[in-house]
Amino acid sequence: MGALVREVGALVAVVALLAIPAVVNVPVFPQMVSVSMMVIYAGSERATRREQKRKEMGAEAEPREVISGSAAYRFPLAASLMLGGLFIAFKYLPQEWISPLLTFGSVFMGVLAMCGVLAALADSIEPRLMKQVGFSDTYSCSVSDILSFILCLPVGWAYVRYRHFLANNIMACSLALAAIEFLGIEDYKTGAILLAGLFVYDIFWVFGSTKLFGSNVMVTVAKGFEGPIKLLFRRSAGEFSMLGLGDVVLPGLFIALIWRFDERSGPCASLDPRKKPYFTTVMIGYFLAVVATYAALVLFDAAQPALLYIVPGILFSTLALAVARGEVGELIAYSEAETTKSDAHECGGSEKKAGDAIADQVVDSARTNEKEKAQ
Repeated sequence: MGALVREVGALVAVVALLAIPAVVNVPVFPQMVSVSMMVIYAGSERATRREQKRKEMGAEAEPREVISGSAAYRFPLAASLMLGGLFIAFKYLPQEWISPLLTFGSVFMGVLAMCGVLAALADSIEPRLMKQVGFSDTYSCSVSDILSFILCLPVGWAYVRYRHFLANNIMACSLALAAIEFLGIEDYKTGAILLAGLFVYDIFWVFGSTKLFGSNVMVTVAKGFEGPIKLLFRRSAGEFSMLGLGDVVLPGLFIALIWRFDERSGPCASLDPRKKPYFTTVMIGYFLAVVATYAALVLFDAAQPALLYIVPGILFSTLALAVARGEVGELIAYSEAETTKSDAHECGGSEKKAGDAIADQVVDSARTNEKEKAQ
């Protein structure tokens, strides 16, 4: 119940943080920091709960989509090809048909992500909503899916019709939450490799692409793509600052991994799930990185590659804490691809030893009492 309350509270906080700037003027920096960090927190919470349920189900659970070590090496290249393709499409293809196609496609994905978030939450609160409704022998969906779709469709329509930034941000946050929840990173080393590759990717496409292509590829695509692939923070009427979803989702996947490392590290007997030193530290690192990103944006008055600051912030913060706690080897070796039976064995072994020690003390005490009675 406690985890469900935290999840509901985090989602309510995300919606509130998105809605407030639509009513009152809020500076860009508080919007950017609060929304991005709350989305990462909520996504990490949901990802951890889903992983726990998956392990409880055992062989019956659906396999999770995981970014492996080999995929981490290929990811920056694949992202570069996609970004370059979009840049070419915006530059050379007719905008009257390429823009609507991309907009409707991204809005469709955003509405589906919203439905997934709401349906999962509704199922947790009221399990009876999971009842399946069959439309044929092949297709069926739950009551919560139908209700969620009815609630989410107007948001997608509001964006298509009015291009309202609030509708954009709701769908964008839903996409980020779904990605952090359903995707995973295989291990800490894979996460570090992925982030290091994206560190170079972001710097090149923001700073280096102008010399090769004559314009900033990243900014051109971000401004030309009208869809929920970025978060919009209102500066004034009609003017917005942007934060790409990749700057939330990709660090979020790594931070969710750190959350689960917190819950599985340390002696089982003394592990307190409420204390998450690594998660707290990495969130501080992310916060400072966003501060640095915004400071550079204001100082240089030019688009900044956010991952230039975020990647060192979250990697070095976790490593620094591991050094201070003497857990560098444990952190680097941490993997979710391995079974947790060894951990259970260690816990069971320590419990067995503790039980044996107590039993020995009871026997010794009984013998002492018998001797005293005999005397």
